[in-house]
This record gives sequence, structure tokens and C-alpha cells, in this order.
Amino acid sequence: MTPKSLITADESLPALERLIASAQTELLMSFPALDPNAPLCEQALRERGLETWADLIALVARRGVRIQMLIADFDPQFASASHRKAWAAASGFADVAQGDTQILCAPHTHRAGAFWNLFMGRSLRRAIRAIKADDSTALTPVQRRVLSTGPELRPALVRQKFAIADGHSSVVGGVDIEHHQTMPDDDVSAPTELRHDLSVLIEDADYCGALRSHFAECWNAAIDAGLKSLAAHPTRFDTAKKPQSRADLRLVRTMSQPAKGFAQLGPKPVVRDHETNVLRIVEQARRYLYIETQFLRHGPVIDALCAAAAAVPELQVVIVLPAASAQIHPASEAGWNTRHGHALQVKAVDKLRASFGKRIAFVSPKHTATHQESKPSIGSGVLICDDRLAMVGSFNLNGRSMLWDSEVSVLVKDPGFAADLLSRLAAKWIGDTAYDPRLAVTWDTAAGLNDPGATIAPYAHKDAKQLARKARLLPDALF
Repeated sequence: MTPKSLITADESLPALERLIASAQTELLMSFPALDPNAPLCEQALRERGLETWADLIALVARRGVRIQMLIADFDPQFASASHRKAWAAASGFADVAQGDTQILCAPHTHRAGAFWNLFMGRSLRRAIRAIKADDSTALTPVQRRVLSTGPELRPALVRQKFAIADGHSSVVGGVDIEHHQTMPDDDVSAPTELRHDLSVLIEDADYCGALRSHFAECWNAAIDAGLKSLAAHPTRFDTAKKPQSRADLRLVRTMSQPAKGFAQLGPKPVVRDHETNVLRIVEQARRYLYIETQFLRHGPVIDALCAAAAAVPELQVVIVLPAASAQIHPASEAGWNTRHGHALQVKAVDKLRASFGKRIAFVSPKHTATHQESKPSIGSGVLICDDRLAMVGSFNLNGRSMLWDSEVSVLVKDPGFAADLLSRLAAKWIGDTAYDPRLAVTWDTAAGLNDPGATIAPYAHKDAKQLARKARLLPDALF
């Protein structure tokens, strides 16, 4: 079956819920945002009396399906709110778990070397004081351990987003399951760009077999790191066999392992499929590249794009990025990591504009008059090349995604899929147009004229430029 693109949460969430509900023997899930209180969007499930994701998981568990949920954990000091949210989610699902339901709240297994505890001592002490000042009942087991044994710096993340039912059906991409997601009947005026959540529905035994093998590696690594299930006892996978996906429907991964060393900051990259494939696609591009990414910061990718600009004078590039104001949170006072990250992005954007000139367009999701307080964002990575292939997944074009974080995507080599995906995204972002969406000028014009049919605006990074002046020089892969 040809993969099916799902370009908004209105499409991806019901499809994911149907996939979960269809599981008969095995359900595997790995998400960084998975809220048991999130309302269901699939009308057929709601008509059966199910209201939340906790209800859905409980229903599947009652059928005797083996469920293994890998909920990504976050740094317990510097990302305390996200860390507690992950533990609350895992606990919420554990409360309704039945039968063989196994739930791991899993950070990346790498810890930074002791030097970084010293280097970041002042910030860590401030974070620890904040944790101590909190209500003790709000602390997670990890935060209690940190207060007892000392800080745990975990610079890498488990960012992958996918679910597999019965080893032959999966949804892969940028979908997040959170309580604030709008249900179809709740707010019919809500613009679709606020729910831009691109995923791919894949019903293919080869791809799903390879993806299941990847999940098994992540799951076993979490158990080896000493993590305990919040529900049924976690059981290891047999990873002796390594199923492979097809060349025209390929599993793309980023994986890294813990690395030891006093001054070691990041983990050791062991699978760099995203970097390899992105560089190859850019090198082979001849007509156009369409890119959606939350971050644009990885030096080798920027250099490859600049080389392509010189080697292929006809090459057109469209890049959809969140506006700088949507990435910088004033409440955080834009710390050194934010400053350095945006310094890299400013440098990348300026370098690409100089290389491509009018052959490149940078655009951003646009706020709407009725939803000004929202922050339109890019929930998944997208790369389309020459109506020839498309890659969709959790990846971003930054060092983290290319080297450190756990990421998963699908690379579809199918002209029909690639052309249809570009057409659907163009219709979503720039509305009905008689002009070619493969041309940068089409996007620049739609964004610059504030066309009523467009949900994009010109990409602005003036704020990031101001922050960049105060950036510290740190390893680029951290950002």
C-alpha cells in the first residue's frame, strides 16, 4: 500500500487513534509528548463512549494486547516542567494499565561528563534550589534522586514519534498527543496551521519490521540503564534478527550511545542515517528542494546546500521555519544555549541567502487575527526533492537531530507521493495559486503580499540576530 501523508492534526490524530484501536496482539509506541488526558478526535471512538487517550489505551489493554510505551523523559534540572509532565503522563497511563502493559519514562541513556557539572555549576545550583523550594509531593523519583546524589546532565533526547500495531501498520512523524489539541467539534474556527502535524501512515511489513527492530534497541537500552516500568514488568526484545526496510520505503534513523569521559558532553553517534540521506539528497537535487524544519543549524547540511547552489544554477529551494519570535521565549531570558543556537541559525540563513539569491525562499507559519497568542510551529521534518522522493519524520536540520537525539523518519522514493505531498503542503501554506510551488518566488510572493489564502509570512530573524551578539561558543551539535 502506498504511504498516506497526513498534513494536519485533524488528519494525523484520528489516523493514529484508529491505528491504536486496531491493534490485536502488539502495540509499540514512542513519543516525547503523550498525554493520557488528551481528548480523542476519532468520532467513531467517541461514539463508543471513549473520551481520552487513557480510555483508548485501557480499551486496547483489556483485549489482551501487549502494549509497550516509551515516553521520552527530559532533563530533571533545566527542563523540570517537561520532566514532570512526562512522569505525570506515564503515571496517568499506568493508572489505567491492565494486563501486559509496560510503560517506561525514558531519558536518553547518556550523561555528560563531570566537567560539565563544574562548568555549569552556578546554573545547576540555581536549578537545584528551585527544585528544593517546590512542594515535595510534586517531585518525581528522578528529582528526589538528584537532590540526594547530585545533578544528572542529559544533553541528548529521545525525540522520535511513532506507533506500530501488530508489526505491519505504523504512523511516523511529528504528531504530538497533548491535552490542548483541539477536537474537531470544539472550535471549528481554529485555523489548520495551528494543528500542522505532518505524519505518514505506512502499512508495509518490511518498513514496520525494521521500525519494530529500532524500537526494540531503544527499549532494551532503557532496561539496561536500569529503568523500571510504571506498570507491568518490562520484558526485553530478542534483537538477534535485524529486519531491513525496502529501498523505496526506507527507515531513516539517528541513534547514539553513552560515551564516557571527564569532559565528554554528548553521546557517541552510532547511526547517522538522517545526515547521510540529507546530504545525498541535496547533492542529487536538480530542480527543487522543499524543506520544513524547526531548526536550520547543521554545518555540513548548510555547506552542502551552498555547494548545490553553485553546482546547479537552476536549483530552487523553499524552507519553512518557525519565526524567531516563536522560538525565543522572553520569560527564559534567552539563555546561552538559546543565544548560541540562534547565532548558528542566523549564520546559516545569511549564508544560504547569499548563495541562492532569489532562488531561495524562507517563510514561517503566520499568526492569525483570532489566534495571536498561539505559536504556530513545525512539528516534523520534511524534505521533498524534484518530485522524486520525500522524507518525513521527527528530524530537524541541527546537530542534535543529525548526531545525538533518537530520531525516526520514512524516506519514500515515489514520484506520485512526493508530488502529491508538495501540492498538499503548498495548498495549505499558500492557498490556491496558479503559480508553480516549486519556485521560490511563488512562496516569497504569497508570504510578502499577506495573501488572504496564505498561512505563511516572511521568515524574520532580527531578534535572533540581536541575541547572537551575546552567544557563547559551544559544541554545535548541542543545538
